[in-house]
Amino acid sequence: MSLPDVLGMLLICGVPWIIAPCLAGAVWVIWWVRSSPVKVSALRPRWRSGTILLILCCGAISGVLAAQVSLVQYRDNPIQIDTVQPSPVALWLGIVVLSLANAFGEEVLWREMLAREIRGLRAVSAALLMFVSFGLAHWYGLPAGLIGAVLSGVYSVALFWLRSKHGPFASMLAHFVTDTVLFAGMAPALLFTGWYSGT
Repeated sequence: MSLPDVLGMLLICGVPWIIAPCLAGAVWVIWWVRSSPVKVSALRPRWRSGTILLILCCGAISGVLAAQVSLVQYRDNPIQIDTVQPSPVALWLGIVVLSLANAFGEEVLWREMLAREIRGLRAVSAALLMFVSFGLAHWYGLPAGLIGAVLSGVYSVALFWLRSKHGPFASMLAHFVTDTVLFAGMAPALLFTGWYSGT
């Protein structure tokens, strides 16, 4: 069974859209580690302070931009969640866990798996493929529609560059920061419609 088969089964079974790439990415990482021995020292990032600042700024600026565009899109139609409003601690824990899962899954799928498959392409062709595939995958994301797809496509190319210059953990960290800022920024647009009838 191939990784696309596993991902397809997860999506068909109704696994939430953030968890599916994370699970598929974990399966791929396990397969990759088992099929090609990796030295742990080779995976350890060796960044200078300027690189860390670049990664964090890239993530934060992208997250703020995506949150602002998304808030404009959802200004009149808040995102309704049929549950009781969680405590602030639970909400932040959810934001961090979902951001981590989403960043891990998408970075493994796009910047690792797809990057390995297209490494023979010219740089422009590879960037275009990243742009189109990541953009289309985020058509219904935050932000949504054509502007969301274009912003996601541009962001994908930036992450691809970041990964090629500074390694997979750089793009994963930037993506995690972006998602955390985006999800936290979208908190005002959430409408918790569930109610609690305590005893």
